[in-house]
Amino acid sequence: VLPVPRSIIALAARHRIVIVIEDGVRAGGGGSRIRQEMRAAGVDTALNEVGLPVEFLAHGTRSEVLERVGLTAQQVAHDIVAQVLGTKVPFARPLPGQGLPTGELPRIQ
Repeated sequence: VLPVPRSIIALAARHRIVIVIEDGVRAGGGGSRIRQEMRAAGVDTALNEVGLPVEFLAHGTRSEVLERVGLTAQQVAHDIVAQVLGTKVPFARPLPGQGLPTGELPRIQ
């Protein structure tokens, strides 16, 4: 990830939201570095870092731990849809010519 390619920052500037899925904890990961580079370049695209929280995690199987912290494929997808619709922070940037994103979050089963 380091150094963050300028092409990544340029790509982020052209989109409504950037999602970085970490393979470990969120703090200090690749998403944090990409956010720093975006800020330095004046890119205001929302960025969501998806990963483990910085806290002691109770023992369990991998799937049990991921379920407890909301890192199942279903929950991650649900959260991203909510961000694009503007019902969960960080909100995706509005589409060109539109106001703030709003909408009702569809229920994912």
